[in-house]
Amino acid sequence: MTSNPKQWNQKLSQREKLWCQMCRKQCKDQNGFEMHCKSKAHIDAMSLFATDPEKFIAKFSTEFERAFLDVARVKHNFDVVRLNVVYAQYLGDSIENTRLSATRWGSILDFAKHLKSINKIELLEGIDPQSKGTIYSIKLVDVDKKRREKEIEDQAVKASSLRSKEEAALSREYAKRARAVMEAANKKNPETEKPTMYHDTNTSVKMTMDTRASVGSKTDGLGFFEDGADSSEKKPKKQKQEPTQKPIADRPWPLSGISVKIVHKTLKDGKYHNKKGVVLTVSNEGYSATVQTSDPPAKLSLDQAYLQTVIPKLGNPVVILSGQRRGETGTLIEMLPDKFSGIVKMAGGDRLTVPYEGFSKAVAK
Repeated sequence: MTSNPKQWNQKLSQREKLWCQMCRKQCKDQNGFEMHCKSKAHIDAMSLFATDPEKFIAKFSTEFERAFLDVARVKHNFDVVRLNVVYAQYLGDSIENTRLSATRWGSILDFAKHLKSINKIELLEGIDPQSKGTIYSIKLVDVDKKRREKEIEDQAVKASSLRSKEEAALSREYAKRARAVMEAANKKNPETEKPTMYHDTNTSVKMTMDTRASVGSKTDGLGFFEDGADSSEKKPKKQKQEPTQKPIADRPWPLSGISVKIVHKTLKDGKYHNKKGVVLTVSNEGYSATVQTSDPPAKLSLDQAYLQTVIPKLGNPVVILSGQRRGETGTLIEMLPDKFSGIVKMAGGDRLTVPYEGFSKAVAK
């Protein structure tokens, strides 16, 4: 094979002209080709071609494309290689390979542009150092890799959509129970101080949940406090045996360095509702947290009843919020939507199945 593009084109042109696609016959010279065209076998073949030319051209085009890509894949894989080099190897691979002149493309460059348009190759343009002319190179596209990336992206979108629906449902449940608890508390003890909000000069917002002390220490299982006896009535109560471990929502769960979602529709007219932030510090025996938001920027002191955990994408770090492993960091490797849980791989290699409210996204410090 010559490296001179002009000589190479002349050799290819000669092989193209002396080839009969319908008869699949390669002639040695121009005289032999003319004699073949006058033969009865060739005339019969061309009569058959004339019955439906589009059908035969489409067939030859498909054969040419498939065989060309096979040669490029076997000989060069995903390396960058000159277009004319691949075509020369294609012609030398088999004497009966379909020629370009029998296809719907007028030149090898037109064919390469077609492959680029259907995302089969990358077409690169350059300058030949010897002839100073334009040369074209190709590189096969890893279709399987792109398909895998597309599948992973689709799975991430579906998981994100599912998380959004679950978070919306949890938000509605939180709000419904909060209203019921507060209404019951107000009816039971009208003198109880209601939750208040105030703003300081740094635009920080602080929430006080004084109703916890006056309403009672019971919770409804989601972090809100149920109606209890009036604190002024000091009636002796029969001591009940405490459970070995309280439900997650009954215990303080916020930790510094985790991402949380704010669920408060009335705080500053809902300005911070559904906004995400980072827990800076915890207070009130762990039941309250100072949250830093970026949009809009502010520091908010909120009770945990107005916070939700944030479930990240698979492969991201999370912090365990309950149990003996509380405070430890692991990696979220699988979601279990039917069980409202996720599987977290810890640093030691062990795997934990944790409910959604038992872990939250870890924020790099």
